[in-house]
Amino acid sequence: MHMNIATVLLKAIKERQLDMFYSIEENITRQTKAAILDIIKDASKGSPEDKLRLAMIYFLSIEEVPEPDYAELESALKSAGSETGALTYVKQLKQFGRMSTSMQGGGSRSGDTLFGSFQSGLMDGAVQMLKQGVNQLKTIVATDKALLITKVVDTILENKAGSEIDSYLYFDPKSSKRTDGRALPK
Repeated sequence: MHMNIATVLLKAIKERQLDMFYSIEENITRQTKAAILDIIKDASKGSPEDKLRLAMIYFLSIEEVPEPDYAELESALKSAGSETGALTYVKQLKQFGRMSTSMQGGGSRSGDTLFGSFQSGLMDGAVQMLKQGVNQLKTIVATDKALLITKVVDTILENKAGSEIDSYLYFDPKSSKRTDGRALPK
C-alpha cells in the first residue's frame, strides 16, 4: 500500500513539474519577469495553483513591482485559469507594509504622526489582548493537577499506603508487602 501511495505522489510531482517549480522558487531572486511570465503562460507546466504560488513568491521577493508589470502578471494568471484574489491581497499587504515603514521612518507632516500614534496604539492593544489570552489559557489548561484516578493508579503501582486505595484488593501473589512495610489486603 505504501508503494502505491509513493507511486501516485511521484506521478503527481512529475505531472505538475513540482521539481521545476521548486528549483525556480528557490532561486526566485535570480529570475526575470519574462521567465516567470513564460512559465505562467505555458499551459503544459504545472497547475493554476502552482503558477499562482510562483507569482506570489516572485511578487514578495521583488522589492518594487511596477504597476504595469503587476497588471501583466495578473492578466497572465487569469488567462492560465488562476484566481488572482490572493495576489491582490498580497499586493495590498505589501503596500500597507511599505506605508507603515515610511510612517515609522519619521514623517514630518501632522498626518504622519497621527497615523503613527494610531498604529502604535493599535499595536499596544493587540499586545495587551495577546497577553490576556495567554493568561486565560494558563488558567484553562491544567498544569500540575492530578486527577483522582491518576493518584489511585500511581499509589497502587508504587505500593504506597494511602486513603485512596484502602478499599482496593490486591491479587498479585508476588507482591506480599507495601513499601511502608505493612501487608497488602488480599
